[in-house]
Amino acid sequence: MKMVKAVYHHVGQDFFILFQTPHISATFSKTLITLEIAAQDRVGPQEKAQCVMAFGREQSRSFGELSLELGGQPLGERRIKALHFHHAVSIDLRKGISPSTPVWLRMAGGGFGNA
Repeated sequence: MKMVKAVYHHVGQDFFILFQTPHISATFSKTLITLEIAAQDRVGPQEKAQCVMAFGREQSRSFGELSLELGGQPLGERRIKALHFHHAVSIDLRKGISPSTPVWLRMAGGGFGNA
């Protein structure tokens, strides 16, 4: 642990350990971990175009519906999570991720996501 603290100090970052997290549930932590894993997935123009087409004229789609449109399990789910991480869509994370979880298409400054 001393080595980790030294590295954080060297790069000018604060270091702390959470011993108790009453505001973050185990379910929410698992959701964040799955999003972080998908964050490494590539999101390019083709994935963004597929996403826009999947929404059509709808403001939101369920996670399950959108997943099917983007390639099904597990490809579609990973794409949605990667698109969320890259600010192209917004997943409602308040109750974890399930097939009925709402997902919204985000438009930023006249563009799509964070280019």
